[in-house]
Amino acid sequence: MAVVYTPKEKRNIIIRIVLVVAVLLVAGFLLVFGLSKMKTKPGFAEITADYSNISYASYSYKLSYYVDDTDGSISKTQTNLTKLYSETIDKAYQLTDSSNDYTDVYNIKYINQNPNTDIELDENLYNLLEEISNYDSNLLYIGGIYEYWDSVLYKSSSKEQELLDPLNNEANKKMIDDYISSYSGNISLNFLGNNKINLYVSDSYTKAYEDAPYIGINLFKEAFIMDYVRDVFYKAGYRNGYMISDNGFVVNFGMSSDNVVKISQLSNYYGTEGNAYNMSSYQVTGQSYINYLGFKYSTSAPVYSITFNDETIYRTRYVNPSTGYPDFGSESLLIYKNDTLVNTLISLYDYFIQNNKSDISYIDLGYDGIIHTNVSDYTCTRYEVVYD
Repeated sequence: MAVVYTPKEKRNIIIRIVLVVAVLLVAGFLLVFGLSKMKTKPGFAEITADYSNISYASYSYKLSYYVDDTDGSISKTQTNLTKLYSETIDKAYQLTDSSNDYTDVYNIKYINQNPNTDIELDENLYNLLEEISNYDSNLLYIGGIYEYWDSVLYKSSSKEQELLDPLNNEANKKMIDDYISSYSGNISLNFLGNNKINLYVSDSYTKAYEDAPYIGINLFKEAFIMDYVRDVFYKAGYRNGYMISDNGFVVNFGMSSDNVVKISQLSNYYGTEGNAYNMSSYQVTGQSYINYLGFKYSTSAPVYSITFNDETIYRTRYVNPSTGYPDFGSESLLIYKNDTLVNTLISLYDYFIQNNKSDISYIDLGYDGIIHTNVSDYTCTRYEVVYD
């Protein structure tokens, strides 16, 4: 006996069929997309974090790795690299996060919320804070100023940036001056050993700046995350790769010193064939652990300029702790050092603040570099790193 369906039942059946077909098509697309990202023969590949399980920690970074059959097959190696990268960068991001809480993670936010308290930190975060403090503890104590400059630098409107800049805003100028003059003697990060710290904050300072972060690590967050990932990969035996950030920081995972490392400046303005114009290239040979610090100046980079007394002043995230202003720079500079990225960044501050050039190597790029004092949209560049 034939089954007879009502018009409503027929519509429901058709809808179900359409939904099943749609699901199969999506699943097929995702399978093909996933396979397309897997290497089929040895070579460099971009390793991306699994965003379904972690935060947006890796959005500002690119990890390139020479994938081969180290783990039994090329696909297995790439799968293992993705898992390790996802877990590692998320852990590093959580440790340095100044805005969010995580279960059993004592990070920058936790330190700021618990002054005058003994806190046992992750060994890596403890070492980072101690390294910065040993160089210049004032770099830590201007957390509120870092927060202010980031709020201005990341404004989408240049008009807003000009209005908020201390040169045009007396209230913000006074805020920076007061901040710089008040933290001395009122705040101190004490290292107690065994990864324990105690952030001393006076009662008067707490009342004056209760809504501002007492400490901040600014660009050291980026350097720390990249060093952290590099160390985990290195200890796991994965050494044939490098990592680059939006700000132009680059860390080598430990490839052979026989490699020639090339850095190319590519214009954001594309030629008639759709390829970026290679403005210039530089190379360094013979170091197994090379870190580069470069600044990617583009329409999305946190840089703006302001004209004052007929002088063009460029604002960046490199804040001088003695003044509270990003008022120092070097024209067209790229530095490299056979050391951790954190120590390389400390050397960069030494270069700018103390004018001490003895312990770093640098290349005058001509067009672009770490700090921009004479740039325009027509010399916007981005960096590519190639290991031969």
